Amino acid sequence: METIADFGTVAYFGVGMNADGLATEYHDWGTDAAQDLVDEAHANDVRLVVTIINFDDAAIETMLLDPARRATAIETCLSLIAMHGADGVNIDFETVLPSAKSAFVTFMTDLKDAVDAAQPAGKPGHVTVAGPSIDYEGAYDFDQLLIHTDGIFIMGYDYHWATSDPGPCAPYSDSEKWGADYSVTWTVEDYLEWGGVENRAKIILGLPLYGHVYRVHDESVPGVNADPTYKEAWSAGLFEEQAATYGSTWDEAAAAGYLH
Repeated sequence: METIADFGTVAYFGVGMNADGLATEYHDWGTDAAQDLVDEAHANDVRLVVTIINFDDAAIETMLLDPARRATAIETCLSLIAMHGADGVNIDFETVLPSAKSAFVTFMTDLKDAVDAAQPAGKPGHVTVAGPSIDYEGAYDFDQLLIHTDGIFIMGYDYHWATSDPGPCAPYSDSEKWGADYSVTWTVEDYLEWGGVENRAKIILGLPLYGHVYRVHDESVPGVNADPTYKEAWSAGLFEEQAATYGSTWDEAAAAGYLH
């Protein structure tokens, strides 16, 4: 018998959380439109979770290192789930600092227990965490996070970003051209090594449907970003439209196309 989420998960992005564990920007969560989305998802046996976001390193550290603030954050998550009868949460904290590594595991463990106990939509809750493509400082305890949650969503993109020098958003494999540890393949192998092959079923790979646009002085590849203040991204569809006009080149090292 098929059950909810047999046909996937929608993660609503997202509700902001501050250093005190309180919700800030709701981005339409709490509106009739959000309720319609949850209802439509459930009508089609799709799980819907709300993504909780914080992109301030210091604020994340402050919240995680304080048990009272962690408890408030968990209550906030439960309230946001109940607001629309959602199925759980995805925690997108960028970036967790090494000083909060252990506290982050504690927070995610307590959050998972609390959501399961709340039985959202009458079922065990679904709690996942967004993980970096490259954990430069070893701040994410992959195996413990996988054990104590329903999974890590790997953000397998932005290996090159809007203000970096030009390069592929998600290079497929390691290469001299783009760097030995700058690839989706390297990232997946890193998660399998440190997260444990036994937990591989909980590893979710997120891939981009966009690429960055750069201003450059010439057509050299790799190139130099001539204007790091310029920020623009193209969807896959827009890239295809532009490629029909200007042509495109396949980069074997990245397994990706680009155009000038």
